[in-house]
Amino acid sequence: MQLDLPTLAVVAVFVTVVLAALLAMGWLQNRAEKALLVWSATYLSVATGIGLVVSHGTIPRVIAIDVGNALVLLGFGLAWAGARTFDGRPVHWPSLFIAPAVWVIACRVPAIYDDVNHRMILGSALLAVISPLSAWELWRGRAEPLISRWPLIVLFGSYSLASIGRIVLTLLFPISPSIPLFLSVWFPALAFGSIVYAIAIAFLMLALTKDRAELWHKNAALIDPLTGVANRRAFLDQAARRLQRLAHEPQPVAVLLFDIDEFKALNDRFGHSVGDRFLEVFADTAANGLRPTDLIARLGGEEFAALLMNAEEQHAMAVAERIREAFRHAAVVVDDVTVRATVSVGVAAMATPPADVNVLLIMADRALYRAKALGRNRVESGAAADESGLLQPAPQA
Repeated sequence: MQLDLPTLAVVAVFVTVVLAALLAMGWLQNRAEKALLVWSATYLSVATGIGLVVSHGTIPRVIAIDVGNALVLLGFGLAWAGARTFDGRPVHWPSLFIAPAVWVIACRVPAIYDDVNHRMILGSALLAVISPLSAWELWRGRAEPLISRWPLIVLFGSYSLASIGRIVLTLLFPISPSIPLFLSVWFPALAFGSIVYAIAIAFLMLALTKDRAELWHKNAALIDPLTGVANRRAFLDQAARRLQRLAHEPQPVAVLLFDIDEFKALNDRFGHSVGDRFLEVFADTAANGLRPTDLIARLGGEEFAALLMNAEEQHAMAVAERIREAFRHAAVVVDDVTVRATVSVGVAAMATPPADVNVLLIMADRALYRAKALGRNRVESGAAADESGLLQPAPQA
């Protein structure tokens, strides 16, 4: 059976509606991802537009040509809106109607409206402008490591090139008004390509939201939910990877171990909600006092640790002192309650990084114990720890 344009058109409408339903179902399963709902509207708009266009001859021309193509253009505008929604950017919804309005107004010109080649060139030119907008929006959010983002960017960008190609083909091989469109040399192949493109785009949209959900779950397993910093597991994993990279290029490293002074007594006195705020205030204070390349984590309870790369003991001590003093000022009043919380810090630094971060943690823990024993609210170094007792458990504060 010969696969002609009417057959392709019916297939295109059916496939596009099915894809719209799949995207809508994806949104029903994950309603937080509103981009799926917008992208579902994209496919519904395009499917309706194609359906009206292929009905040319059986319905009024103004509906088939004017409204049908305007809906297709609106669908591509909705794809752009979905990309903005996906990355949390506001959408100026009236701007979606610019391209459809340009189409409708241009169709009032008889030279365009009465010539299928002119209409093809106009529609392709508008699509060549709209498609890169979606690619650009997805590119702007590239800092979020989602593998499906990149092929989606490529497809949106390539559709702009395909639209320009349609313009070139129309100029080189004009469609004769006396020959049905499906008998043109190139149009059926291009229509089939558009169906494949639509399927690929829809599945990549679904894959993109799945990638984000998996990333969120992965991050949730590595992030302390109260303070927003890394948890113990993430700290140990990342520290191990960083120290492994230093095996061939040694540099000094340091670990700072923080413990909020008399936290249990503060919790009992002011309540757990204020106690939680202590932890949040400290996490913010510590993060602000560290470099972007440093690693801060909550190890558990009121204990935090920081890993400083390329940091000698003098630098690590200065950082610890700065954080201790900043927290002392930040925790005077918490949630309108006068608290005056403080923190003790143990510092462990080594010129040659160890293979196991636990070596530094044990040194820092011994230094932290000394800070507690000497009156709290102070910074102590683990440099004085004797080498023979380095791996012995430190006394508990």
